[in-house]
Amino acid sequence: MARILLIDTNQFHANRLTAELQHHNHRVAAASPEEIRGDLTRILPQFDVVVVNVTADRQSAWDLLANICQGAAWLDSGPRVLAVSSVYRGPEARLRAERSGARLVYD
Repeated sequence: MARILLIDTNQFHANRLTAELQHHNHRVAAASPEEIRGDLTRILPQFDVVVVNVTADRQSAWDLLANICQGAAWLDSGPRVLAVSSVYRGPEARLRAERSGARLVYD
């Protein structure tokens, strides 16, 4: 059972993904970007996986993803970071996520 932090601005998407992950016996904490900003060094060690919704393709979501990846890299056993999107954004989005240190998956 993984401890997962889901960062999402879309409440419907967050509820759907939380339910699906909990169905597979994962523990999920959902938060908005505003709730976790500035507290990454305290929050990240509590989770095995961090999932960031980048569907809206906003610069703020990509910046947050990069900050989380950077914070996770400083930890000895930091969480894995996933970017998730409901809309296909082409190979550029996958490359952008991987340059940050995350994996992009489509749901």
